[in-house]
Amino acid sequence: PPDAERAGTRFGGQPDWLTTAQWPLSRTSGNPMRFLCQVDLDERLFPAASGKRAFIFITDEDEYIDGIWEPEGGENCVVLQPSDAPLVVDTACV
Repeated sequence: PPDAERAGTRFGGQPDWLTTAQWPLSRTSGNPMRFLCQVDLDERLFPAASGKRAFIFITDEDEYIDGIWEPEGGENCVVLQPSDAPLVVDTACV
């Protein structure tokens, strides 16, 4: 979407997806993760990046969930768009 492409780097609110929405789920609860921010990936700064924008998510529940900062814990996620990679089903995608 043209407006989404102009949205740029920002924290909070709703993601401005460049392609189909890919909202990750917590491995523990199965609930949608909380959107933290989106970061535009300028190819001059990130020449190896496979996408134009990174969307960062983390589990945020009323009850404590262990391991939200663990890279393989399934409680945080970075989604790159657009990307040639398939949609990540397992949320240990960081």
